Amino acid sequence: MKKNGFAPTIIILTIAILGVVGYFGYKDYLSRPQPLNVVSPSLSNVSDPTINWKTYSNSDVGFVFKYPNSFIEKPIGTIYKSEEVKLFVGDNQYSLLLRLSSDSKAYNIENLKEFSNSTKSVGSYTAYLTSSVASGGEFSSTAVIPFGQYFIDISINPNGSDESKATATEEIRDQILSTFKFNVGYDGRYEYCQFKDACNYINIKTASDGKISVDGRAYWVGSSTTNTGEISGNIKISSQKAYYEKDGCKIDFSFGNNQTTLKEKQDSVCGGLNVSFDGIYIKK
Repeated sequence: MKKNGFAPTIIILTIAILGVVGYFGYKDYLSRPQPLNVVSPSLSNVSDPTINWKTYSNSDVGFVFKYPNSFIEKPIGTIYKSEEVKLFVGDNQYSLLLRLSSDSKAYNIENLKEFSNSTKSVGSYTAYLTSSVASGGEFSSTAVIPFGQYFIDISINPNGSDESKATATEEIRDQILSTFKFNVGYDGRYEYCQFKDACNYINIKTASDGKISVDGRAYWVGSSTTNTGEISGNIKISSQKAYYEKDGCKIDFSFGNNQTTLKEKQDSVCGGLNVSFDGIYIKK
């Protein structure tokens, strides 16, 4: 087992947060003298220990995962302005820390490769795994998943300095990783109604390799004729954006909260005369 973290910056951040974790863990302990051992480290005789867990969802970035029922989200304040930080305090034994960062300097890919103990496939993405002990004796099992422009960082920590819980901590981390799903925030049907009786639409579904599948139709309605255009294919999302190009049809996608904006290139041809996919499509 390695005694260092991914990088000095990450170690400093983790030690600072562990102080917060310890505070909430102790506060939880006082309020609940009878620990609720909802999370069992043992997987024996359990077909799916995560089946009734709670769900955390981030529709803006596009991922969801499950976490133990005994974990409760606690306010953590504004410790890091450049990151989204969530703290979930468990059954007087463990805590879950989620950090969502776009800081590629702090989360350098080469450092992740060098300092990780191992890697694990999570869907079509790679999680870099580390188990480490800070200078104060605090143990932590961490997974970092590069996802588009973001780094999804989850850490499972025993409340207090208890390395004897190392195996259980790693097991809980791996159980959580097994529930991750990506790009689910984009799935659905989107419509843009330029004409009263003919709405442009885009259907989006999660595909493989970090891509989404899109198919749709656009209309132009004249006094005596209706022209149409169609798109179909897989596109890769990065930084909430994607690009579609097929058979002369070239479209920029920009994703927001329950909507996507489509903008064709100037030389794009996506169907019949006057047909355009341009518009803000609302998720139905």
